[in-house]
Amino acid sequence: MAFPSGWTRRVKLTVDKTYIPSDRTDFPVCLVWTGAAGTSDLPQEMMDADGAHPCLNGGGDVRFSTDAAGTTRLPCEIVKCVTNNNPALALAEIHVKLPSISSAANTDFYLWYGKAAETQPAVSDAYGRNATWSRYKLVYHCPETSGGDCFDSHGVKDGSFVGDLPNNTTGLLGVNSAQSLLPLTSSEDEIKIESQNPSASAITLIFIGKWAKTGSPTNPRMSERSADGSLRMRINTTSDTVEAQFKAGGSTASCTSTGAVTDNQYYLEAGKYDGSNIGVVRMDGSANDGLVGALAKTGTLDTNAGDFAFGGRGGTTGSNFPGEVEEFRWSDTCFSTDESASIWHNFNVPESFVIVGTPETPNLRVFDFSPYMAKVMSGAL
Repeated sequence: MAFPSGWTRRVKLTVDKTYIPSDRTDFPVCLVWTGAAGTSDLPQEMMDADGAHPCLNGGGDVRFSTDAAGTTRLPCEIVKCVTNNNPALALAEIHVKLPSISSAANTDFYLWYGKAAETQPAVSDAYGRNATWSRYKLVYHCPETSGGDCFDSHGVKDGSFVGDLPNNTTGLLGVNSAQSLLPLTSSEDEIKIESQNPSASAITLIFIGKWAKTGSPTNPRMSERSADGSLRMRINTTSDTVEAQFKAGGSTASCTSTGAVTDNQYYLEAGKYDGSNIGVVRMDGSANDGLVGALAKTGTLDTNAGDFAFGGRGGTTGSNFPGEVEEFRWSDTCFSTDESASIWHNFNVPESFVIVGTPETPNLRVFDFSPYMAKVMSGAL
């Protein structure tokens, strides 16, 4: 039977309006289990493998809907879902796209699990991985622990690990845990993405990570296109501020945020261009959240056949980013500062961004009309 028939557990999840500066549309919400309820926004029971109500290991039975009846289903991506008899050792990272999130009132949605022998839909399905990231061009969570590819969750272009990557041992979103995601330790470490160009008029690049300042090279790059130095986000090590640089209308220009990046502290940087201005946004969970910079600039974004990379310069060594990469995203839309703030709050305080309700067994009435229809067809009624 189709969803939601047969699903045995349901829990209401609520996005707290406090963390939504303005209304959001088609927003992927990140849900994690870090090993403890105090830093997670998933119910513990679903991660307890030998408990009464676990989800399937791997998350094949995980589903989402906007309503308690399960009528309106939502697309999701399971990055990791590893249950354990000891929930403190379980791990999960799941993304679900909500069609709208209000800044005026809390937004409810529903998580379902507890159905044997289910699998996630194909990545190209309407409720699959790719649909979760419809507003993005490229999305990298970097959970890989082996191999040469860094997988793109939008299914457009996988990246290639360079240097001694991947040397990740946990594959867990690390902002609210002691476990790192993708440490960049070599002067050659980066994730290279071949021949990627922006749309003609707009772009947003989002980097979430942690900078290891001690021993850092000069002006380390969070991203850059090697051929022309554009699509660049970097830390200016003279002032420890973040910069964004784009090439449009045949010339390159950059802008700088106010306030310094703190050593070994997670932060978000968003570099963006809307056809009229270059902008940069920095979030770090402190009173400095939302420090921005802007520079007037017009023209069509230049395209170039050169390789693009995050965590480095696309093949040019010497300014690779030292620290940890949590997430990298590229959208051919210019996101507002409020969008960046909502993304950051979701990563920084997941246990507050999403309020977890009390799991329950759904009381879904399923009517079997076959006996009635048989009588109709036979003329008995």
